[in-house]
Amino acid sequence: MIRKIFKSMFLFVPALMLGQMSGIYVIGTGGNYTTFYAAASALSSNGVDGPVTFNVLNGTYDGDFSLNTISGTSETNTVTFQSYSGDAEDVVLTDSNPWANYVVQFYGADYVTFKNITFDRSTTGSYYTKLVQIRTGTDYITFDNCVFKGYNHNSSSTNYSLIYTYNSDQYDGIVIKNCTFTDGGGYAIDLRNGSTGGTGLEILNNTFTDTYGGIYAQYFDAVTIRGNTIKGAGMSEHGIRLDYCDGANVIEDNRINASDMTYGIRLNYCQSTSGSEAKIINNLINAEDYGIYLYQYNTYQRVIYNSVKVRDGYAIYSGNYQNNNSLKNNIFYTESTGSPALYISDTTGFTGSYNDLFSNYTYPVYYEGNKTFAQYQATGDGANSVNLEPVFDSDSTLVPRRLALDNLGTPVSDILDDFNGSTRSTSTPDMGAIEFTPSGSALSGTYTLGSGGNYASFQAVRDELVAKAISGPVIFNILAGTYDEQIMLNEVVGASATNTVTFQS
Repeated sequence: MIRKIFKSMFLFVPALMLGQMSGIYVIGTGGNYTTFYAAASALSSNGVDGPVTFNVLNGTYDGDFSLNTISGTSETNTVTFQSYSGDAEDVVLTDSNPWANYVVQFYGADYVTFKNITFDRSTTGSYYTKLVQIRTGTDYITFDNCVFKGYNHNSSSTNYSLIYTYNSDQYDGIVIKNCTFTDGGGYAIDLRNGSTGGTGLEILNNTFTDTYGGIYAQYFDAVTIRGNTIKGAGMSEHGIRLDYCDGANVIEDNRINASDMTYGIRLNYCQSTSGSEAKIINNLINAEDYGIYLYQYNTYQRVIYNSVKVRDGYAIYSGNYQNNNSLKNNIFYTESTGSPALYISDTTGFTGSYNDLFSNYTYPVYYEGNKTFAQYQATGDGANSVNLEPVFDSDSTLVPRRLALDNLGTPVSDILDDFNGSTRSTSTPDMGAIEFTPSGSALSGTYTLGSGGNYASFQAVRDELVAKAISGPVIFNILAGTYDEQIMLNEVVGASATNTVTFQS
C-alpha cells in the first residue's frame, strides 16, 4: 500500500534537470529533496518556468533556510510549499538553535505560498522566537492555514515577533489567512519596517492567543484586517496597530478579548480622503485601557457598528490633529469611575450620532473639555445618542442585555450585516457589532437571591435590575450564606416612591 502511494506521488514528478523548474516535487525522505534547504537552493539556482508545488511528507524539518530571488516567478508561475496530508500539524518547521534569527527567511523571493505548515519554536525560542523574517525585495507571499508557535515570552521585544519585516522597504501583496498564532512576544505579525506605498496587505480569519501583541503594520496602504480573533491573558500591547497606513483601510469583524491589553485598535497618521474613507466596523473589543485609540493625524475614518468595553480607561479616544472622522451606531462603554467613554480632543470635522456612550464617571464625554451627556448633546453632536449601560452578557461576546437599547441605531447603506453575518434591520438596526433582541421584561414582585434561588449572586441581581428596569415594587429575599461581592448599583429605571427595591434576609 505504501509503495502504491509513493508511486502515485512520483508519477507526476518531472525528472530533475539543470533547467528551470515546473510541476510537482516532493520534500522528505525518499522525495526529490530531503530538506527545505535543498529545495530552496534548487529554486534559487534554476528558477522556474511554470507553477511549482512542493508536497512535503510528514515529519519535523530543521529550518534556518533562505528563499532568495527566484527567477521566473509571477502571478501564474507561483511556488507553493504544502503539507502533503493537508494537515498543518503533520509538517513542522523548527530550529534547534535558540540564537537562530529565523526559521525561514524571505530575501527577494516573490509569489511564494506556504500552506498547511507548522512553524514551531515553542521549546527552542528562548533567545529568539522569530519564525518568519521578511527582507528587502520580497513581494506577494502568502501563508494559508499555517500554525505559528512561539516561545512563551512576556516581553514586547521584536526578537520575539513571529512574522517580522527586517528591512525598511516597500512590501506588496502580503496575505496571511486562516492561521493560528500562539505565544511569543512583540507582535505575532510585525510589519513595522515597511516604507511608503506598500499595497495588498490582507490579514484574514486568523486566531492570536497570548502573543503579547497582535498585528502591527506601518506604511501599507488600503490594508484589510478582517475576521481575526485576538485573545488571552498574555495579550498586553496592541490588538491591531496601524501607523502611516493611508487610503481605504478596512478593519472589520475582528474580536479582541484581552482584559489586560492596553490598546484594542490604535491608529496613527492614517489618512484617507473623502469618497475613499477608511472603515472600522463590526468589531468586538474588550480591553483594559483604550478600546479604539486614534492617536493623531488620522483623517476620514468611519467608525461604525462597534461594541467596545474597557475596564480602566477610554472606550474611544481621539487625540489632536484629527480631521473629518465620524462615529455612528457604536456602543462605547467603560467601567472606569475616572474616565469618559468618549474622548474627543480635536473636533475638526468630527461627527458623532446614534452612539451609546456610558461611563461610571460623572462626565461620560470629553468634547474639548469634560461634558455631562446633556452638555455634549447641546454642542450639536451626539444627535440621537444615548447614555445607557449596555449590560453585556459576557466579555467575549458583548451582546447587550439592556432592553432599552434595542433598535436604537440608524441604517447605513453600505453596511448590511453584523459581526456574525446576520442581516441588519433596514429601518431600526441595533447599535454595536451584533444585531440582538434582549429577552425578558421589567421586574416586579418577589424573587430569591442565593444558591438555588432566582439569582445566584448580588451581581446577577444588579445586572438584571439595570438591564430590565422595574415596573412595580421588587423584593429580593436573600438565602442564608456569606456573599463576597463588590457591586456598583447604577440607576434603576422605573424606581419611585412606590416602586421600591428591597433586599432582605
